Amino acid sequence: MIKCSGFHIAPLKIEDARSLTQMMQRNSDSFSSYFPLTLAATNTEEKAINFILDISQKTKLKEVFLFGLFIEKEVVGLVYIKDINWSIEEGEFAYCIGKKYSGNGWITEAVNILSSLAFIELGFERLKIIVYKANMPSVRVAEKCGFTFIETLENEYTPPGGEPMDMELYLLKK
Repeated sequence: MIKCSGFHIAPLKIEDARSLTQMMQRNSDSFSSYFPLTLAATNTEEKAINFILDISQKTKLKEVFLFGLFIEKEVVGLVYIKDINWSIEEGEFAYCIGKKYSGNGWITEAVNILSSLAFIELGFERLKIIVYKANMPSVRVAEKCGFTFIETLENEYTPPGGEPMDMELYLLKK
């Protein structure tokens, strides 16, 4: 567990399943475009338990790392390190936070802390954030955390039921 200003960061445990489901469902309208798989995998407590068990196994295999942002025992946000490529020691951040807690800098603080952990403890050389350019809060996270804009990725992401979107690639080197 990593203590931060007003919250803490920790891997998810089975006992977090109910809180995870509640957070995802309360924010389903804003998470459905960019976190559809997580939303679907956590829409019941039973599914959330299986999701947490699956993520725990993938973490042991160093395929993905998922951290919860907590206020006491309540899950209020998530930060992934995903799409890991160990041959070039690179991973990608993805993050979300409940509407009630957005705008207070917690994602920025978490990404800064987890970037250091990724470089020092996990051995990454590069971290990236891929974001829709109109998602200004997410763009600000990348910029405040020292990530550099690299390029626009054309038709990089297609939200469920939507049209392909150009995304912006930001990179942070060790």
